[in-house]
Amino acid sequence: MNITQDSVRYEEQPAIIFFEYYVLDVIGYLPKEKQQKIASLNLPQLFNVDADSWQNTIRKALYLSDTLDIAILDNWIDTWEQTNPPKPATFALDFTDRYFAKNSIIDVWTDEQLQTAVARIQRYLAVSQEQEQQQEAVA
Repeated sequence: MNITQDSVRYEEQPAIIFFEYYVLDVIGYLPKEKQQKIASLNLPQLFNVDADSWQNTIRKALYLSDTLDIAILDNWIDTWEQTNPPKPATFALDFTDRYFAKNSIIDVWTDEQLQTAVARIQRYLAVSQEQEQQQEAVA
């Protein structure tokens, strides 16, 4: 599913699409062309915030926590382990729905849970980087 196919989804809260793009960016699946297009929209002025990037604009405009990227990546790893390979756009839509659901705890952490998630993400990123290097060496 393409993020923009369901225009009804964005009628009441048009900023949601930028949150979904933010999720894709965090997991590394937002195409450069889309990043450039979003950056050209002058979102800081649109959302009336002082920010140096479209990502920081979304963080400020939607009052996102400092641990959101951890929640996104931790859930991405879960999804990857269950559905290999997962569909990034589907993940972004699902994560957004779960994040904005009433009483969501998707980004609520104890200190121990946060430390565990950070360590898990570091391991995942190290393995991913190693695999990319191996693929480059073969090519």
